[in-house]
Formats: sequence, C-alpha cells, structure tokens
Amino acid sequence: MQDLLDFILSKEDGVCEDEIKTNFPDLSKKETAKILSNLLKTKKIDIYGSGSSLVYKKPASSFDEERIIYQLIAETNGKGLWLRDIKMKSNIPQNLINKILQQMENKKIIKSIKSVKNNRKIYVLYSDKVCEDVTGGVWFNDGEIDDEFFNCVVKLVIKYLNDNYANEIYYKNFPSAEEIHKHIERCKISSVQLNLSDVESLLKVMVYDEYIQELETEVGTLYRLTKNPNSFVF
Repeated sequence: MQDLLDFILSKEDGVCEDEIKTNFPDLSKKETAKILSNLLKTKKIDIYGSGSSLVYKKPASSFDEERIIYQLIAETNGKGLWLRDIKMKSNIPQNLINKILQQMENKKIIKSIKSVKNNRKIYVLYSDKVCEDVTGGVWFNDGEIDDEFFNCVVKLVIKYLNDNYANEIYYKNFPSAEEIHKHIERCKISSVQLNLSDVESLLKVMVYDEYIQELETEVGTLYRLTKNPNSFVF
C-alpha cells in the first residue's frame, strides 16, 4: 500500500487507474480498489473527476503544508531546520510533519543530516550545499558523521585532558582550543588535516555531551573534564 501511496503523492497532477495498472502490474483490480478505498477513507489521497476517468492525487491541504515546510527550510540557505523549529514556525501537527518530511526525503526534495554543532538531525534542501558550521567539515563523510574518526579524536582529547590536567585545581592552567588543537596535530592520528575551527566544533559537541566543561576566563575559553573518563559511554 505504501508504494502505491508514494506513487500517487509524487505526481502533482495525480494519476488515473490506467497509470496505476501500468506501474503496478502485479496488483489485481480487486487489490487496487481495496487499497485506494482504504487510502481515501484515511484521507491520505483525494479523488477527482477528469473527463470520463477518475484521478487520485495528494490532498490539497497536504500540498499546502508541504509548500510551507519547503519554504521554511529553503529560507535557512543551507543551515537547516530541526523538527522542533519546523513545528513551531509552521503550526502543523508533528505527526503530519513527520509524514511530509518522509515524503519529501523520498522524492529527494530535502535531505536530513546530523548537525555536529548541536548533535541534532536537521533538514536542508536536497540541492543545497550545507553550511560547514552545520556539517562540521571534516567530521562528515557523504553527508553522515564519520563516527569512527570523530570518536577517535574525542577519545584523544579526553586522554590528553585526563593525563595532563586531572589533578589541576588552578583554572587558568587548563588548556585552550588552540593548545588542544596543537596536541592533536602532534599526535598525527590521521592524514586528515584538522584546522582550529574543526577542533572548536568538536569541543562544542563534547561540551553538549557533557564530556568536558567550558570555562570562560579572563585569559580566554579553557576546557576541563567533567568527570572520571571511565564513566563515559561512546
């Protein structure tokens, strides 16, 4: 049933029964009628008269809501929106938003990625170049976070902080992002070149995940572990 529904929703002008028969040759007339009846009852599609035949298409309201969501995502210019923002700005029920987002992804109108900045799934237009502060630059591979590489560097930072600053009590002695960046460079754990902004993106995620604490001091932003690293789960 889902395949037939997706086919109907993908056609802006709707489809007639002949088109359904051509694209779904394995469905009998009885099965097709049963599925269409169920889709109409659940208001997932509408039916219209077109000459001597009937046309099945997405409900008008669904199209309007899809357009609203599309415009909201397009306005971010590659920065993307996460689910809560879409819900707040569109006033569309969340269950309907989920359905529309899935349909838009299936039709490659939008794509979802996981933001390094706040570790959330966000949505951008399929054709958009995603902003680097969202993708995390080197931390992404083909639109997905490279978990193995990312976690490898996270563990390196945790070990560095634990080995050198576990017993430190004077806050000015904790390291800055620049010092952590230099340590990562010295370790040469990867052929991938990390710049300072890459490391700062990683540290923001580590703060969000409560691996480390950010200290705002008169000498700048410094970092320390939040707790014993043996309690961390990756």
